Amino acid sequence: MASKTGIYVSCVSLLLALVLNTIFLAVGIYFAKHYYDSMYDLFHSTSKPLVTQEIKECLVENNAMDCEIMLNDKTTLPGSTYNFRYCHAKVQYTYQNTRYSNVTLDHFPQAYQEGNGQWVEIYQNTLNSTLYSKIRLTNYIYPCFISETFPDRFVAFEKRDIIYYYLNDVNSLIDGFSVAAIALLVPSVFLCLTWVPISFCCIIFQFNKYRKNKRSSGSSFARDDGL
Repeated sequence: MASKTGIYVSCVSLLLALVLNTIFLAVGIYFAKHYYDSMYDLFHSTSKPLVTQEIKECLVENNAMDCEIMLNDKTTLPGSTYNFRYCHAKVQYTYQNTRYSNVTLDHFPQAYQEGNGQWVEIYQNTLNSTLYSKIRLTNYIYPCFISETFPDRFVAFEKRDIIYYYLNDVNSLIDGFSVAAIALLVPSVFLCLTWVPISFCCIIFQFNKYRKNKRSSGSSFARDDGL
């Protein structure tokens, strides 16, 4: 009887695990689908456009557009502190036989401020050679990336794909749908990897134990009849 009870308990446990897993999985997929749809719309809008279409030739017309001053920036010059002026570049590029003129989304170090307050363009000075790969010189051609959805509005020197946004602005990509999907799909995976196989193994173990006990009981009765 004990083995039969163990089989029943294991079957109920497996059934419960399958029911809970189905519920978690179904509702989790529902929320995940809503999150996917919202992210798809977001990445195809002007809020967070995917700037992934490479353009081989972007002509920099002016490297002093829409500049901002970063005070005492230590990131590019270890051991020294300078005020840096970072600027967006105005560029021209051609996409599908159409010529565009636009300002880049990203910016780069364009000048630094000397002790006397004078701004000096970085490429005119040997302040730090590591900055040379980051600057964009006027009338020079560089590769860049544009948005296929909005080629006339978004251009950048750095590729902006989904990974870029998750690494640089993940907080704005987390919403209720994503939290709910994770909260439901993680338990579903846990059930699939632990509770379901354990319950299934318990059923097999209890069934084998039941058969063994049954055979033992049968052999005992046969010996008694022989006596």
